[in-house]
Amino acid sequence: MEKVVEKMNIVNHKRNYLILTILVLLNLFLFSGVSPIHSIYNMQYDEWVYYLIGKGITKGLVPYVDLLDHKGPYLFFIFALANLINFKHIGLFVVESIVYVLIAIYSYKISYLILEKITTDIEEKANEYISIIVSFIIYCISSSYYISFGSISAETLILPFILMTYSLFIDIILNDKSFYDKRFIITSGLSAGITFFIKGNAILCFIPIAIYIFIDLMIKKEYKKLMLITILGIGTFIISLIPAFIYCIVTNSLNDMINGAFIINMFYIGAGMPSSKTLFDSFFDTLLAFKEWTILCIFSVFLIWRLISSLEKNIKYRFMAFYVLSLFFNIYAVYMSFRPYTNYLNYLIFYFIPIVLFFVKSFVNIFLNNNDENLLFKNIMSMKILLIAMLLVINILSYSFSFEISSINGITQNRLANQVLKVYKNKLDKIKNVKLLVVGYEPYIYEAFDTLPNERYFAIPVVNREKYEEPYEALIEKIKEGSEEVVVVSFGRGMIKDAEFRENVYDALSDKYEKIGDAKSVNLKAEVYVLK
Repeated sequence: MEKVVEKMNIVNHKRNYLILTILVLLNLFLFSGVSPIHSIYNMQYDEWVYYLIGKGITKGLVPYVDLLDHKGPYLFFIFALANLINFKHIGLFVVESIVYVLIAIYSYKISYLILEKITTDIEEKANEYISIIVSFIIYCISSSYYISFGSISAETLILPFILMTYSLFIDIILNDKSFYDKRFIITSGLSAGITFFIKGNAILCFIPIAIYIFIDLMIKKEYKKLMLITILGIGTFIISLIPAFIYCIVTNSLNDMINGAFIINMFYIGAGMPSSKTLFDSFFDTLLAFKEWTILCIFSVFLIWRLISSLEKNIKYRFMAFYVLSLFFNIYAVYMSFRPYTNYLNYLIFYFIPIVLFFVKSFVNIFLNNNDENLLFKNIMSMKILLIAMLLVINILSYSFSFEISSINGITQNRLANQVLKVYKNKLDKIKNVKLLVVGYEPYIYEAFDTLPNERYFAIPVVNREKYEEPYEALIEKIKEGSEEVVVVSFGRGMIKDAEFRENVYDALSDKYEKIGDAKSVNLKAEVYVLK
């Protein structure tokens, strides 16, 4: 038995990180919509917006001034970097790969930290295999919505920073370490700042840690340590924002950035500035809108309690206090995105780790429940084979899912863009570098025309029109001026229900533009207008 245990206790995390990296890269290379093996970009609407703003930055355009969307500047900087290598979308694929590999690795770290504290020596070697399986499943869950559409959302981009910080914090709690760990504080401050400047409400994911440390150190009356942690944490948070502020000051876009990335969001959610009543009501609205996911997250509370039930009482209750507190704030982060879109649920990925961990561990324990040394060794080998088989099955399932969704979404976007482009080429083949305006939330049409938006509000509706008229008025004015050679009308989102706005668009078009085609042949409402 001792020989078996000795063999099992050799843990090689670097090797496991390499295995995960290979698995994730292979999965993305085969199935991602921005993989170099695919001929077209296959992204969701929002990612097209980020892509075009990032591309605009590489061409000298300034976000918020020339091209506006209501996200933080670091999101656009990341997409600008991805655009530097634009051959066969390799830049996007590289960024996507880094993000998802980090999600898998930090999911592995969290899984292993928990398993390490709750398992026996005999089970310890199995922890590696369990953690690999769990982290790959978590990667599949986090990418299931985006692997088909090919890109990385703002919510996906912040996940590595959240999971990295949570893994360090969990290590401190489970191993009863001091909070005054410079590596942890600096990582937390920098991560909070970067995520805040990717998507503002992401800061809510870090607040539970700050509250927990504050209460814990106040109870222990360690005021000096609390002050030092606060100063270092706030200092690193501010440092993380400096590059964005320098860029905005140099490009004279600081006010536009603050307005575009933060103030507009208060109008965008449709409720204006939040009050205690709207915040309270909206939290419960979120619970109802995401009731299935909320139930799963609440279920995870019971599962994590079962997993750590053997720990010392003090550590167990400290861990559960953080877990429940963070769950509350992360659910609220979903609310701050306001609408029940699947990508917002990435804020809750952390709470799926205990769910997957519990069931995978229960499965593996079947093979470890034996005291005979030889039989135990054979069981461990069988367990390895079955876990490898599980990885293959998961990969096949992810392929089936992504292929189906990718086909539907990709064909729709490709049809629309190519239909519009076909009409354009037939009528205006001699015009190069056309000045194009797209009325509607179809940003990929600009890429079909191989041009950048010539309109700050190209991604409208960015806000609620009842609260913020300017983008809609600016678009109508643009059409009236006749400054664009081609106008594509493809009403999306709230526009389709806004009869007044649609009427104003057609009235403005009737003066200086004529319709030359549409996409009715493929059952899509896209109309092409050119200057008379």
